[in-house]
Amino acid sequence: IIIFLFIFGVGHIDTENLKSVSWGYFFIPYGVILFSLWGTSIIPEIKEMLDGDLKLLRKVIIWGICLAAFVSLLFSLLVIGISGEQTSQEGLSGLEGRLGQRVLSIGYVFGIITTFTSFIALGLTTKKILWYDYGLNKRIAWFIGSFIPLFLFIIGLQNFIEIIGLTGAVMLGLDGLLVTVIFLKIKKQDKSRNYIKLKIVGTLLMILLSLGVILEFFYFIKGY
Repeated sequence: IIIFLFIFGVGHIDTENLKSVSWGYFFIPYGVILFSLWGTSIIPEIKEMLDGDLKLLRKVIIWGICLAAFVSLLFSLLVIGISGEQTSQEGLSGLEGRLGQRVLSIGYVFGIITTFTSFIALGLTTKKILWYDYGLNKRIAWFIGSFIPLFLFIIGLQNFIEIIGLTGAVMLGLDGLLVTVIFLKIKKQDKSRNYIKLKIVGTLLMILLSLGVILEFFYFIKGY
């Protein structure tokens, strides 16, 4: 999607639009950014694909995060540079006036494919967690992972930014706290030589994640 939009949109970028960014809303994208870069739920699937090769898994995780961050940054700069203050929540519809409906239609198709494949991956992970870890019936676990998100959408949870922001900052923030606590506990039991350094970094990370949860609730109640 990024390459496609870049080819058709690079000539429409106005650098003045990039100057219109308000730093007073600096924190608001935090949850969305965390959501776009978070990938802990898919790590077990990648490990299976790599036959348990931990060294290769480490490289895949690092490069995966770097690539995702680069693509997200490029997409953000491209969209803001083209549409400026007319930027829409999902980023694409605001480009229609500059790129035309035909180009946007192709972008929407790729967007749907990307969203659907992500939904499949996360749905499969949710199903396995409920099935393996919580002992739920396989069919019930599949139903929850597949249809609960659709149900929430039907009953009115349709604000794209609020949903992704809240999910990223709060739910994934709490997930990050749990992962950090578990990691530090394992390192302590293993009597790792770097435990003190890891504990300092882990503590700072937990403080930042906790602040993210609190601030996201504040902005959510305030209505962004």
